[in-house]
Amino acid sequence: TPTGTPTPTPTPTPTVTPTRTPTPTPTATPQPKIGDVNGDGHVNLTDIGIVVDFYDMDVSLKPKADVNGDGSINL
Repeated sequence: TPTGTPTPTPTPTPTVTPTRTPTPTPTATPQPKIGDVNGDGHVNLTDIGIVVDFYDMDVSLKPKADVNGDGSINL
């Protein structure tokens, strides 16, 4: 049967000090690698394939394919 007095609701006990939020560690921006034509951070066969696809074309079409900086896409 119900009683005339309400039952106290428990309340959480606050902590003495606030919880510390970890500071995010910044990650370094990866530096471009010579020969990394597709910008994935690795120089591999995919990059060579892109150079071959753009071989002897205008360097403005794919500037990263000019891996030696001579102004043309060549091997």
